[in-house]
Amino acid sequence: MSEPFPKILVVDDEPWNLELMEAYLSGDYEIALASDGVEALEKVKDFDPDIILLDVRMPKMDGYQTCEKLKNDERTKFIPVVLVTALSEKEDRIKGIAAGADEFLSKPVDMLELKTRVHSLLKIKQQHDTIRKERDTAHKYFDVAGIMIVIIDNEHNIVNINKKGGEILGYSKEELIGKNYYDNFVPVEERETLKAHYKKLQCQ
Repeated sequence: MSEPFPKILVVDDEPWNLELMEAYLSGDYEIALASDGVEALEKVKDFDPDIILLDVRMPKMDGYQTCEKLKNDERTKFIPVVLVTALSEKEDRIKGIAAGADEFLSKPVDMLELKTRVHSLLKIKQQHDTIRKERDTAHKYFDVAGIMIVIIDNEHNIVNINKKGGEILGYSKEELIGKNYYDNFVPVEERETLKAHYKKLQCQ
């Protein structure tokens, strides 16, 4: 079974630009089109793009505003956004960076540069998606583990503990977070030895 094409959402208020982008990219990617920022935010919900090519000057909601909304939403903040603009002033780029843009393309768009930027950003997103999946898997097994797992910071305070750990120590997770593990749960005669051992591990 072949891998599905990566998905790109192209947002531009000029029909000609949308047609041009779609014609150039559709052989390698699944394409969805939107004519303004408001429509783009709606399309993102169902289309779930891997990357967004976003024009800056649009009616209803410009590219800066759209990008900022995408980056402030937990569901979409990791989707790479490329701002496509005819604006070349330094201030315009700074405004785009402040909105959270990951890359910029200048109009008229060089199609070879477009494909190169898209390919590079997709590789980064795929790596990020892999890390997130591995993290989610680790979190899932963290709480179902049959042994106590405690994560402490450099000051020996508990920053996370699994369900089994809470059962063994006799407190809820919320009650345990922030407590000093050694001072509260390690016998007095063993504390200094374990603290020294922990410090040695930190230095390795």
